[in-house]
Amino acid sequence: MLQSLNTAATHPQDDPVAVGIAGLSKRFGHVVAVQNVSIDIERGSFVSLLGPSGCGKTTVLRAIAGLERPDEGSIRIGDEVVNDLPVWQRNIGMVFQNYALFPHMSVADNVGFGLRVRGAPASERRMAVAEALEMVRLGAVAERLPKQLSGGQRQRVAIARALVTRPRLLLLDEPLGALDRKLREQMQLELKLLQRRVGITTVMVTHDQEEALTLSDRIIVMNAGKVVQAGPPDEVYRDPRNAFIADFIGTSNFFSGEVVDRTAETASVRLVNGAMIAVPIVAGQAEVDTSLSFFIRPENVFLSSGKASSDEGSLRGCVLHVAYSGAVSHCYVDIGLPQPVDVLLTNANRSTPVQAPEAGDEVVLSWTRSSVTALTP
Repeated sequence: MLQSLNTAATHPQDDPVAVGIAGLSKRFGHVVAVQNVSIDIERGSFVSLLGPSGCGKTTVLRAIAGLERPDEGSIRIGDEVVNDLPVWQRNIGMVFQNYALFPHMSVADNVGFGLRVRGAPASERRMAVAEALEMVRLGAVAERLPKQLSGGQRQRVAIARALVTRPRLLLLDEPLGALDRKLREQMQLELKLLQRRVGITTVMVTHDQEEALTLSDRIIVMNAGKVVQAGPPDEVYRDPRNAFIADFIGTSNFFSGEVVDRTAETASVRLVNGAMIAVPIVAGQAEVDTSLSFFIRPENVFLSSGKASSDEGSLRGCVLHVAYSGAVSHCYVDIGLPQPVDVLLTNANRSTPVQAPEAGDEVVLSWTRSSVTALTP
């Protein structure tokens, strides 16, 4: 029954690019919301536009939908440039954070509304609505009103309504933002499995980096109206292009110091506390007597009670606080810098409480050289 809602079968194309954005710019008065953005979105992929409030991600999504007209640049959906195409002719499904369900209509009528507007026969509507509700596991609540549903159920109704018209593209505007954390995590899995099953190209706007990392095949990070990095989630997380991305996506321990020596592949950096750290570098990076910033992820820092080594890959410190969070704990260690070092500890393998560090403990922090990442100014 899902076959007819499979958009890959409904909209076959030779071009692997489902959406092509070239040189997109948009201004609101004197404010430049989006500046020269170019993006290619592969057919059948799940792509997230990720960034802080005001970065331009929602403007890009609205431009794809036809709700904002670009001042410059072009938007192509499939093989068609859609700059001048009105919203209702773009064949796009869209899901909003607030669901936008009609409160006086049943679930079935909400899902079938788009088909009714398009003039689909009643028999066709009934079959398509039943199929869409089965797809999101809501067939049993077809006659209920939205107010009789949970938040997660209402979100699934909105998704079914967006997919029932067999759109060539699904746009999601902070779709899970109104849900509590546990339900949001459940819906992330459901949404990803559904998108993969149906095969629809999906573009989501979010400021939630965990959501983007969990759902996306590709993440497009935006800041100040520009694309600052694009790539698979693991690449964006492991190899952020600058300090903004390293700070915005995940948690990082940032360091800065003076380069006192260097080889072709490594810089020796003296921190303000006098410690020496070896930092991997590339050609043209980190000249002697210049400043170099770098970061280490908390999960890449190891904690022990032994002695610090002399290989520029360990430091002594004092535990300030241990924040317990169930499966993991964050251990904050003072090493004589303005900010403590955050160390991520896994609690699952601790057989006795003695193994857990406590405030005041003297510890050694260590890491592998490959887990240290130099930052581009």
